[in-house]
Amino acid sequence: MFAKVSKKVVAVALVAAMAVTTATVSDGTAADAAKKVKLNKKKATISQGKTVKLKANVKAKWSTSKKAVASVSKKKAKSITVKGLKKGKAVITATAGGKKATCKVTVKAAKPGTVIYNLKNETGSDPSTGESYAPPCVCKYSEFKYNNFRIWLCRMTFYDPANAGIDYRGRKLKVAITVKNSGKRDLPELAVAFNYTKGGTDGAYPFALHVSAKKLASKVKKDKQHRHTTYKVQKIKKGKTYTWTFTFTIPKNAMNGDKDEKTGINYPIMMYIPNMKDTSPYKPGDEVTVKGCKISLA
Repeated sequence: MFAKVSKKVVAVALVAAMAVTTATVSDGTAADAAKKVKLNKKKATISQGKTVKLKANVKAKWSTSKKAVASVSKKKAKSITVKGLKKGKAVITATAGGKKATCKVTVKAAKPGTVIYNLKNETGSDPSTGESYAPPCVCKYSEFKYNNFRIWLCRMTFYDPANAGIDYRGRKLKVAITVKNSGKRDLPELAVAFNYTKGGTDGAYPFALHVSAKKLASKVKKDKQHRHTTYKVQKIKKGKTYTWTFTFTIPKNAMNGDKDEKTGINYPIMMYIPNMKDTSPYKPGDEVTVKGCKISLA
């Protein structure tokens, strides 16, 4: 026969069991929280534009000591990708349960000859127009008539403070751009410029290349916008395709003075073919087709 057990004894036993279970859970949680954070790397060296993966033994919060030098792909995760943005050193920190682990990252400047942009690799399209970003990029007078950037805006960013972009300021750039005059007449001139307004002794939105059917006036060559321009005197004939090469160095302190209205952050520095709006030499029926653009570090 079974012994009779009182309700009081059962209650005491349940309370004791719960206490033991709670203590076990509590101890386990405390142990996890106090777990030492470990990374797969304590040091790493990468070049501008290159990445390295860091992994932690627990899910952690990640941060970088220098956002302009190296960026982290996620703020909270077990593993992240660190991207080299600018020559220098940064410390990547993973934090979990009050514990920290770090990795010292050294970013080296990208080597000369490195291709940093090629138009032929472009994908996607303009969300506002549906126009493909891939070549050939047809730019009609009706579209660029009232817009400084509408002839063609290269999607390459050389400095983008808002989106942890790679910083190529201070590096000599070698550009090869292929353009077809697909309009109805010979063009009087065409140019390539960069959209920064502050930096060194350059004027706002400086020219990097200026091609003209006629020799440019001396007063034009003396202005700040043309200080580092490559000049080419040649006719830009209807139906003809031309490839122009030039070099240009964006000053280390260059900045696009235009800012986003909502965030107040400066827009990125980009390269474009301007329509020279203030003294526009273009007429209805003009059209430019950009067939190729390759940018490398000189």
